[in-house]
Amino acid sequence: MNDLLKWVTPEETALDFLSRQRREALATGLPFIDSQVKLRPGHVLEIVGPTSSAKTEILIEVAANVLSRDVGSQNSSEQGHVVVFDCDGKFDFIRFIQVLTARLPAQGSSGPVPDVLGALQRIHLVRCSDTLDLLLALNMLHREQATWQVSTMR
Repeated sequence: MNDLLKWVTPEETALDFLSRQRREALATGLPFIDSQVKLRPGHVLEIVGPTSSAKTEILIEVAANVLSRDVGSQNSSEQGHVVVFDCDGKFDFIRFIQVLTARLPAQGSSGPVPDVLGALQRIHLVRCSDTLDLLLALNMLHREQATWQVSTMR
């Protein structure tokens, strides 16, 4: 019974919730999504559709856009993180790196390699094999997010 109460007990106050909701919307880089959905930090975006409907490609584009917008920010606490819940094992990191690299400006002879490495430290892939895995991962997300903010400030 105690475990059940943990699931239904809120982890944030109404003030925390409202301050989280008032943040500026993030541009996904895809105008057809931006016109329909206002994605804000802390929100979960679920992409569903039939097989071969470009769900993974949309996810890669959105993740790359969110991570590339913070490149060059001197304050690491302002840099966004992206969490990907991969429920079918189809997230392609090589394709993600290609898209991310294409979005970053060239920086001299070293190119965008330092920026790509910085962005890769801010993407978190969670593989979920079933609904229970997904629920457990979502439940842990709030606590894990606090550790990411601490680790990026070092």
